[in-house]
Amino acid sequence: MRIGRKKSSRHDTAVQRILCSQHMEHPVTIIDHPYRCRYGYARAEETVQQRENGQDFLGLHLQGNGCSFVLCDGVSLSYQGDFAARFLGERLLSWLADLGAPLSEQAFHAYIGGLTGPATEAVEGLPIPHGTPRLLREVLEEKRCRGSESMFICGRIERASRSGLRKGRLWLAWQGDCRLRLWVNGTEVKAPFQDKRRIGERWSTLTGPVGGEPHLFTMELPGSGTYRLLCYTDGLRELDGCSGTPSDAELQRMLDQPQGGALTDDASFIEVSW
Repeated sequence: MRIGRKKSSRHDTAVQRILCSQHMEHPVTIIDHPYRCRYGYARAEETVQQRENGQDFLGLHLQGNGCSFVLCDGVSLSYQGDFAARFLGERLLSWLADLGAPLSEQAFHAYIGGLTGPATEAVEGLPIPHGTPRLLREVLEEKRCRGSESMFICGRIERASRSGLRKGRLWLAWQGDCRLRLWVNGTEVKAPFQDKRRIGERWSTLTGPVGGEPHLFTMELPGSGTYRLLCYTDGLRELDGCSGTPSDAELQRMLDQPQGGALTDDASFIEVSW
């Protein structure tokens, strides 16, 4: 699949908002300003053959010195996990992009917990396909009562001012086993994320966070540093052993045909460098 490049305006007030459709593949795409971003999305081979939505969801919002992003991995064993990924992802991205005040742990927990009401109402309105056999319909109705679930990573980056009077800031939140990695001045920072990637954690439309509260991480960003942030779902687990920066072609090959053959899980990633 051909690698893409999005044109970027050089005006700080310009807004770029990217939401990847769950019903099609997105080749590795590059944005060069104001941050260097790469992202890509591929559904599992079986999902493509069945013409179904992927369970992953990704979005980016860039404006001025700010970059907000979200990566969600719907839980396939829940009721329509692709819905939870999309519902949560769209709302987290809008909340992060529109929030004027500094991000706080209390505000985040209140917001993500408050989504359960409208999310549950939306799940109740999701139709079970016409013609579904009775026994399968009963199973699906039971699953719907337990809600739709998704793992997630979200974050917001604010670059330091050009004058150097205002430091930049990185804010991250996550829950589940999506991968989250950070390099500062070429060295990977592992300690804040070790032992905090847990498959039993996720967000539920019915109850909110499952398996504990979401993990949070913040740090100041001196303007003199260089940074690279990479997050990806388990379909790109091949990246786990990659300490360097993979080329665009290498990333596209992993989306098209990973080592070992066909893509068995949905695969998506977001990389932001500045």
